[in-house]
Amino acid sequence: MNLIILVHIIKMKYKYFLNTLLLVILSVSLNAQDHSVHKKWELSGADERIQQNRKGDAVLEFVLDDKINKKSKSSIELDLKNHDFKFGVSFTQLRRFWGQDYGDLYLERFKEVFNYATIGMYWQLTDERSNSKFMDNYYKGILEWTKKNDIRVKGHPLMWHEAMPNWVRNYKNIDELDGIIKAHMKRLIDSYPQINDWDVYNEPIGPFKPHIPPSSITKWIKQKGGIYPAMVEIYEYVNSVNPNKNYSNNHYHAKDPEFFKINEFFIEKDLNFSSIGMQAHMQSNDNVMSEEQLWNQIEDYAVLGKNIQFTEITVTSSERFKNWKDHQVFLAKRDEVIAQGGELDLESKPEYEEYEFIPYFRQDIGTAGAYNELRQRVAGFGSDYNMGKLNDIGSGAYASTLHTIDISNKKYEKTFFNYNKSNPKKINKNKPFSSNHKIADREIPDLKEGKNYFISLNSLQFENHKNYHAPAYTTILKSESHLHTLGFNHHRISLAGDFGLVVGSKIRLKVIKPTTIEDAELDPTMLDKYTGGLYLVTRVVHVFDDKVYRMRVDIKRDSSEESLDA
Repeated sequence: MNLIILVHIIKMKYKYFLNTLLLVILSVSLNAQDHSVHKKWELSGADERIQQNRKGDAVLEFVLDDKINKKSKSSIELDLKNHDFKFGVSFTQLRRFWGQDYGDLYLERFKEVFNYATIGMYWQLTDERSNSKFMDNYYKGILEWTKKNDIRVKGHPLMWHEAMPNWVRNYKNIDELDGIIKAHMKRLIDSYPQINDWDVYNEPIGPFKPHIPPSSITKWIKQKGGIYPAMVEIYEYVNSVNPNKNYSNNHYHAKDPEFFKINEFFIEKDLNFSSIGMQAHMQSNDNVMSEEQLWNQIEDYAVLGKNIQFTEITVTSSERFKNWKDHQVFLAKRDEVIAQGGELDLESKPEYEEYEFIPYFRQDIGTAGAYNELRQRVAGFGSDYNMGKLNDIGSGAYASTLHTIDISNKKYEKTFFNYNKSNPKKINKNKPFSSNHKIADREIPDLKEGKNYFISLNSLQFENHKNYHAPAYTTILKSESHLHTLGFNHHRISLAGDFGLVVGSKIRLKVIKPTTIEDAELDPTMLDKYTGGLYLVTRVVHVFDDKVYRMRVDIKRDSSEESLDA
């Protein structure tokens, strides 16, 4: 007998999907033909609209064995595994965690949510001259994984003026450079036949923008007669290599009228490209696109009749300060809390910035990426690691005893301090000592004889007050512990000048293990887990020398990001 079941399957109408665009970081494709009048978007009734507009009917026919009792009651569960709507994120940063537990966990979470992945294949990463076995293995592994899990892949990009090796950027012979560029694009297309989608020239309107330093690429474009003829030649070339790929024309600022014009020009020239790629980087409130702005942008490009891809979307979830002014407001509030006797909660204090101490550069000097790398780069590094515990034990960092003598009534008292029992607030989550570290079979927080404090009191001098050292009497043990544990790690670093970084700021430090450049290239994740983590800025010296503005910064912390018990 036959059993026919009517089920609902997903079909995406993009006007209702865009409600969620601002909430995630993603890469999506929208069909050009699905076009309707926009109404004011509201979250109320969203579930009902999803049922109406993102689902369609399908008929599944099951042929059942005749022996089955027709009157018996049975249930069938259906689980949609995939659909035509492509929804995903970039794998560009995954290479930093490839082969590690975190990377494996990332992939497991990825396939639960996404069916599309963009792989960063920038020229400096795929350069034949670098002979990077790590990158070759990474690309091979990630493509095997995406194929196994039925995830479509896009390569990004075949060409970009801001991401290329120095030898290409500085190439003198422009005539020879033409062949080098085309050979590079052909090698990528041919070497990765499983990649059917490609961003061809990333941000084609960008090479002559004021913030882009000139290079051999700008000279090459000028020799071609400008951006338009150069791009036409590139698209004609990649189609001559393989006309069956899906090629995308992608730009960071779709509002730029020049980007609309170049797409019009491509269509007039009857170039073979499948989609128009739009970026939406929203790192600050000023860059966030409203629903209406986003809709109008799609409406403007819909008339070209090409599929629309959102190729890069950045939504900042960090609690970092947006600008210098916001940081100053926070510092003023902090000072007010401290002045009123409140405690500064270091755990909830936003991070100001992340800085790296690495022996090499990832980005080519002169690029926008290199500027950010230099801004976050630790140029000089000196340390008092203070990993030994004997001095800290003697200073009362983890345990101590307070002796008091009340001279009015001749009363003697002892008060003990134990770090574990005090439940201190820490910059990082782990204690600055190991629980396995024992002296004479006693744990460090139990060595209260390591430090002794002696204070005299006079309870009769004033009513309800122990006089003399009354404030110290109640705070000295815990406060001294805080001061000394703050020296658990102490570094003196050199940074690029930044007036926004002040004493009291909290920064994150990443340090590469001492190694060779060759080993670091094979494994760029070789981080010193015991040196890295969050630090408190305790001293800033601004240095102005021969047009260079730098800072000498002291940073300290009272805890470790990694557990020391291991």
